Formats: sequence, structure tokens, C-alpha cells
Amino acid sequence: ILLTGLSGSGKTQIARALERRLFDMGRICAVLDGQSMRLGMSRDLGFSGPDRSENLRRASELAKVLNDNGLICVAALVAPTESARQRARRVVGEDRLFVVHVAAPLDYCKAHDTSGVYERAAAGELANIPGVSFPYEAPESPDLTLTSDTTSVEACVESIIGLLFDRGVIVD
Repeated sequence: ILLTGLSGSGKTQIARALERRLFDMGRICAVLDGQSMRLGMSRDLGFSGPDRSENLRRASELAKVLNDNGLICVAALVAPTESARQRARRVVGEDRLFVVHVAAPLDYCKAHDTSGVYERAAAGELANIPGVSFPYEAPESPDLTLTSDTTSVEACVESIIGLLFDRGVIVD
């Protein structure tokens, strides 16, 4: 499950709540968070277009390994370009990757930014920030769109659980 959206849209919060819900349902789940990945396996990457694409590729490769070992993987990454998301789909598997667009207006994202990305971008300390100085391409055909500015985290999680039931990932 790829949760894609602007920084501050609620991707990580939704991912963690989904992880808890899946655990409570007896499912094994792993969360890959873009910020956490940049502290480890992607610490050599910057924020250019190619580096963002590479970060998603690495997450996709790891997600595939986790899926192959029976885990549900939830990746919370900005993943700002359609081409990078399509490459992720090819890596993980056409029928195994579900793109969930966590949509929220930029003002909402700025108000909910816990990492200071937008503040640092405004101060000229960061470049290539999707939605500000780098384009964010909304997914062309997401499996699900969540409007995190008007929908509770719990309702977002239930929508994703519904998708997983509909697609046969979870069966009773």
C-alpha cells in the first residue's frame, strides 16, 4: 500500500493507525516511512527529482521482499511523480501495489507539518519541496483517494481496510 501525498497530509499518521488496525486483525504489517528511510537506507539521497525517485525505488524493493514473506507493507512517501509510482508498481507487482492518494490542500499540509519542511523551504534552506518548489503530480488512477483534511484518521483507515477486503488481500 503506497500512501502518497504532500508532506503534512497525514500519510504517516494514517500508516501507523492502519498498522495498528491490521495487527489487531491478526495481520502482520510493516510501515516504511519516507522520513525514517532517509535516516537509514536512503541517507545518501537528496531531494532532487532523481533522488526522490530512487528513494521510492528502494522502498519498493523492500516492500516486495516484505510482501514475498507474507507481510502487508504500508509505505508512506511523498512519491511526487507518476513515473516513479509506475516504476514502483512494476517492482512490487502490478496486482500487489495499491496507490492511495492522501489528498489535502497545501495550507492544511503546512499547518500540520511536523518536520518543518515548509518553514525551511520558505527560509530558503530547502529546495525541491513538492507543492512548493517541485511539482506534485496527483496519481492519475489511484486505487483510493482519501481527503485527510476532512476525514478522520480512523475513517481513512477503514476505507483502506475496505479496499483490502475488496481486492482480496484480507479475507474472512
